[in-house]
Amino acid sequence: MIYLALSPIPPGLLYHLSRNLYVSLTNTAIGLPLITSRGPNFKMPESSEFTYLTDNSTPTSSEIISSVNMLWESDEFEKTSLTFAGAGDPLLQLPTLLETVKGLKETNPDKNISFRVNTNGLFSNPTSICSQLKSNEINSISVALNYDNENDYNKHMLPPPPLNFETVCEFIRTFVDEEFKVTITCVDNGLCKVEKVREFAKEMGVNEFKVRSYSP
Repeated sequence: MIYLALSPIPPGLLYHLSRNLYVSLTNTAIGLPLITSRGPNFKMPESSEFTYLTDNSTPTSSEIISSVNMLWESDEFEKTSLTFAGAGDPLLQLPTLLETVKGLKETNPDKNISFRVNTNGLFSNPTSICSQLKSNEINSISVALNYDNENDYNKHMLPPPPLNFETVCEFIRTFVDEEFKVTITCVDNGLCKVEKVREFAKEMGVNEFKVRSYSP
């Protein structure tokens, strides 16, 4: 397959934190969007060049591959890692995500690229998702949890029924059992009990835990 270079890159498709590139696959989230969970005054750093995807568009794998490779031609960005994140949940566009990974590997055979996915983990088919990611050599995932109990999680993370607190817990356990590098993130918003979430993550077998700031 031939990937044509795009110039300029479609708005909202890529952004960066330091030298690390991030891909936005959708503006749509399940439950409370990760960006919204950071508080009403939270903004991505201006230097990141983050914007929402135009008109709620969903980019194609060809667009992403061409855009990433174009930026990787410079020395400005880290060329060995890529994170699927953005305003929405990238796992809602899983086929595009997998096609992108495959295409980037094909067009960069000399690079040992590591891929990570940021998600709310509100999916009822974690075994299938895990299997598909694993078969494409994606082994790192970050899951936003924020609360250590069903009442608080369901109240504040707004999972649409029948998805709930147990859904995300089962998602996390599935990826831990499959020996993924699992990171749990928690926003210190004054409502959650950060240390209890940390301990709950450890009970599920997660060793990497990150606390996110809140902007009231």
